[in-house]
Amino acid sequence: MSTNRHVQVPSYRDLKWRLEIKTNTRASLGLSEPQYTIQLTTADKDGKTSTRLLTIDYANLRIVTEALEASYKAVRTAEYRRVARLVK
Repeated sequence: MSTNRHVQVPSYRDLKWRLEIKTNTRASLGLSEPQYTIQLTTADKDGKTSTRLLTIDYANLRIVTEALEASYKAVRTAEYRRVARLVK
């Protein structure tokens, strides 16, 4: 019985973003919460591309950004590289 533990992760191709702010009117006196619309394009190992459209507010975008930056720092450590060589 063979177990394949290799996970296929799509690779980054393109990222486009747009900041959307609803302007206030007299009927709407509250502050508007800005939203970011993000178009993320990735490709699998066969070159097939996939596009996802995401909408996120600033607070959640900041949380996601901090998590990605922490992951990136972890991958760049010597300990991670040693483990990655052993797994290959």
